Amino acid sequence: MTTFPEQEEAFQRWCRGESFQEIAQNFQVAEATAEINTIDIIAHERGDNAMGDRLLKEMEIPEGQFALVTEHLTIPRVTLEQIFNGNDLQCNQIRGVIRYVE
Repeated sequence: MTTFPEQEEAFQRWCRGESFQEIAQNFQVAEATAEINTIDIIAHERGDNAMGDRLLKEMEIPEGQFALVTEHLTIPRVTLEQIFNGNDLQCNQIRGVIRYVE
């Protein structure tokens, strides 16, 4: 995966303890953009279980919803729309779960 300098800096800031809100304010982007940048780098380049755990906690993903998304992922040919319609999570939260279990 190719990363852009902004993604890398967002990830480094998150690793140093900044919140997604702080990162978003710094870059003048939506908080969701800061989340996606971090999710993608964790999933494809430098993710470990501790980072995944922190990501899920900061994105406020309840354990029951995490379990529901992972259950949906076992269904052959499930779509993101089906997962989205089957729970109360936002799109980025679902992406966080999917990246965590990949």
